[in-house]
Amino acid sequence: MLASSLAEISVLASNEKSAKSSLAAAALIDKAPSAVAKLKGQGGLVSALAMGEINAIAVWYFKAPLRAGLKSSMVKQLESLIAAQPSVLAAVVAPPSPNESRTTVTMA
Repeated sequence: MLASSLAEISVLASNEKSAKSSLAAAALIDKAPSAVAKLKGQGGLVSALAMGEINAIAVWYFKAPLRAGLKSSMVKQLESLIAAQPSVLAAVVAPPSPNESRTTVTMA
């Protein structure tokens, strides 16, 4: 009885951890395009990005999770990735900014 209860608790904890990991990955995916747009808008200055944006770019575009640490360390890691593969971010098309006018097409 005790063993089965512990097994159930372990399964629930594992499922919760997996769900949190999926949510974190989804958040990175959502941040990545706007983070690249911000990076390009800042003239490629990685230190102008927030840590979450730095992580989003590294994970989504370079498929390389960064080692956790100080922001300066994460900046250097992303700068190294960009230097090694400059074409990766050059090919990214920035999403439209919220201030840009949008054309609406109506059908009669």
